[in-house]
Amino acid sequence: MSFSETHEQFGPGLTKMYVRHEETGNEIAVIPESGARLNHFLVNLHGETIDIIDGYDTPEEIKAEHYARGSLLAPFPNRIADGKYTFKGKDHTLPINKPDENNAIHGFVSDKEFLLESSGQVDDYYELVFRCAL
Repeated sequence: MSFSETHEQFGPGLTKMYVRHEETGNEIAVIPESGARLNHFLVNLHGETIDIIDGYDTPEEIKAEHYARGSLLAPFPNRIADGKYTFKGKDHTLPINKPDENNAIHGFVSDKEFLLESSGQVDDYYELVFRCAL
């Protein structure tokens, strides 16, 4: 089982990291500087390559809409109305990051830079380990 990892510039300040499984042609692309979002996931299905992620084609698209497409939804997915919730009897308030809906949405790391800590083949898979650069 053989993998390759390559990096390419994706506009100013962004990188696309590709990991490809050489035997199948399956490939992922991650953008570390934009929330370590999964931007492409190419799968070879019966001889046809299909991208199963609706990723970004240009860096401008990321800047225009950065809430969820391919993002790590951390520390929470979905929307929290008014950014308010109660847990174990205690009220909490989150920053509103979707002002037109008055919601806290999909966590707070989609626009954060992630740094690659390590990468490489482990047994029969390939591992990328990132750290948020907060």
